[in-house]
Amino acid sequence: MNFNASVKLHNKFEMYAKDIRSGKERLVGTAYNMVLNAMWTQIISDRRSPFDYICYGRGTGDITPDRTSLFSQIAQVSVTSSSAITEEVYSGDSGYLKKKIELSPSTAVGETITEIGIRGYNRLVTHALLKDAEGNPISFTKTDTDVVTIYATLYCKLSVTSPLEFSQSQGSSGAAYYILRYGYIDSSIKVSRNPLPLDMDSINAAGICDASAASKSSSRIAFDVATATESYKARFEIADANFFIKEIQIADTASVLVPENSLIGKVLYENVPLGNGDNSKTKFLLPSPYVEEPLVDVKVNSVSVPFTIEKNPRIALACGTNNSNGGSGWSSYPSVVYPTPWGNKWIGNGEYKVQYGKVHRGYLRQYGIFSPTVGSFPDKPSVSARSSSQPIFLNTEQVCVLPVNVWIDFSTDEAKSIPSRFGDIAPSTGVMTTDDQYLIYADSSAGYIRLAKKDTDGKYNRVGDSQAGASGRYTYKNNFITADGSHVVFAGYHGLVIASIDTISETITQEVYDSSYYAVVCEFGGRIYSFSSGNYNIYELADGVFTLAYSGAYDYTSSLYGGGLVGDGLCIISGSDISNARFLRLLPDGVEHYVPESEVSHSVTSINSLITDGGPIIYCGIDRSARTLFVDESEIFVVLNSAPTDSESVTASYKTEGIHKTDQFVLDVTFSVSYAEGI
Repeated sequence: MNFNASVKLHNKFEMYAKDIRSGKERLVGTAYNMVLNAMWTQIISDRRSPFDYICYGRGTGDITPDRTSLFSQIAQVSVTSSSAITEEVYSGDSGYLKKKIELSPSTAVGETITEIGIRGYNRLVTHALLKDAEGNPISFTKTDTDVVTIYATLYCKLSVTSPLEFSQSQGSSGAAYYILRYGYIDSSIKVSRNPLPLDMDSINAAGICDASAASKSSSRIAFDVATATESYKARFEIADANFFIKEIQIADTASVLVPENSLIGKVLYENVPLGNGDNSKTKFLLPSPYVEEPLVDVKVNSVSVPFTIEKNPRIALACGTNNSNGGSGWSSYPSVVYPTPWGNKWIGNGEYKVQYGKVHRGYLRQYGIFSPTVGSFPDKPSVSARSSSQPIFLNTEQVCVLPVNVWIDFSTDEAKSIPSRFGDIAPSTGVMTTDDQYLIYADSSAGYIRLAKKDTDGKYNRVGDSQAGASGRYTYKNNFITADGSHVVFAGYHGLVIASIDTISETITQEVYDSSYYAVVCEFGGRIYSFSSGNYNIYELADGVFTLAYSGAYDYTSSLYGGGLVGDGLCIISGSDISNARFLRLLPDGVEHYVPESEVSHSVTSINSLITDGGPIIYCGIDRSARTLFVDESEIFVVLNSAPTDSESVTASYKTEGIHKTDQFVLDVTFSVSYAEGI
């Protein structure tokens, strides 16, 4: 399959003169360049930076593309050091690099400057004459009282041909960055499992969001300086990228989601082996997760048979942070990550740092990182273990990370520390009402669940003497206010508490207390479901009070670390490794336990805390790392009317909505780039 892209370059110069006696500075003139033919030799043939020098001269004449030098050069000044860069900006489909040189009072005295250009290592690549605001050619005679600053900006504009779309924001890895900085593009080609739609984002990060994506460095197979074109090819061999491919990315810049009818259509796989019969088995897993329905056919011993389709949930994609796969939780990584009420933003507390960002196509993209103030004292938090990293309070503007009592204003993209809003309370964890007026918290000393109210000074102080729970029981991690707004749930290592909240009388009344450890608690259909290893309880509202309605067992007896809702009535649970995750369908009077047969995209740590709004699921693991996963119902089974015997083989023919790469074939990807002058 082949992809096409085009690159347009142009250049702008600005020259300023400052009188050292008066200190006044004025714009002498501007110049818009002609990109010379030598530019294409520089970046296509030599593959070297086009922006190593700023040149200035005294000549005039008609500028033509075949020129190789200024009319009469005075000097060229190197701009390869980082100090020469004054501005560098990249967006989805473009970027620019601005550099400067400065001529001291003693430099070029008496020279009349009329022309400017930029030069690569060994050739002039742009050329322009100085002009005034009306576009008339001008000259400037340098004196020994002038400090002259010449700014040169090189712009790069990218466009791609359908079905390619820009898949990232051109950070320090996209095509525009490499062309402007180094004179060539990143020739990598990546393939991934990511089924999520492409979307642009303001955060600088690569667009491939599968932590196990496969990457190949392509080889340049052709180039032509005369036509300013080049082509690249990468081959994924029989041992490479053997998974279901939903995305192909070119040069860390643009992607296509497959299937794409104008590209490859849907791929037909014929007589794919599903397994052999055993006289009892009637369900056979399709190796391809995304297929066109209806299937072409299913055969037993080469004879077509009737069948039905059954779909079950699986982890379709598992991603890390924008720092590789999540890390160990030290200063570069969050140890606990939480979503905020503002769309797909997140905030996390790590070792000595607080980080914040957005979820972008599965990755936890990072905006920034800072060392906040603890309480009202300048200090640094040192929370790393999951046992001490409690959930945070959220309202419309602020976040509180406990137990270190770090309050953060996160109402904009620029997070900042603010003073503590706790008055006479010392919570270990808790939740806040949606109106920001009440805080239901577990007291870090007494352990009871109590009620606090926001006073006129914005601080929260305890109201009344009502409480729920038990003394010394304060470690909870699954805390939420129920959908009816009148109940609160606290659950975790120190048990389960369900209590009613009355903000009129300002009381909290215990309805359920169970001292057992419940790693997963969620609400669905007006019921509260709690899970420990192998056991569950279901609580229903009766006359406004939650009471135990059903209890039972499910087939999972290993240690349960965490989980949560990942869909409509679908809960995921995990032990010490998410590769062993399984699903629970929440029924009115019980649960159905389901163990996926398909592998996750990569094995990562267990789920400690989790939240989703129906898109990528933010979770953090016990190894103090934050990641995301994406669940869909793409584990597809063929169900036969009768079980094949142990001597009979089962095959299926179907079309895939994507490329199911196997060790039976190679995948070739090529892309071509054309260059030209333009805006």
